[in-house]
Amino acid sequence: MISQGAIRQAQSWCRRRRQIFARIERKCMTYVRINESIVGPFEHQVDADKLFLMLVRTELDQPADEGSARHSQAAWVSV
Repeated sequence: MISQGAIRQAQSWCRRRRQIFARIERKCMTYVRINESIVGPFEHQVDADKLFLMLVRTELDQPADEGSARHSQAAWVSV
């Protein structure tokens, strides 16, 4: 579904921000799967990778001190 290059990029971003990639990956992959189930498969791998990386960046850009529910809501609303 998501290319290894996109996963390595996301892992790198998480390491720089000292975040746990597995938690972010799980949440972002779930959103990508939901998107595919609603609108169908992506035409190109690049489209799936772009969505995944955008979601990872959104998660990383949210302040860590927010409550987890507000954090998640803000992350997904901004997409």
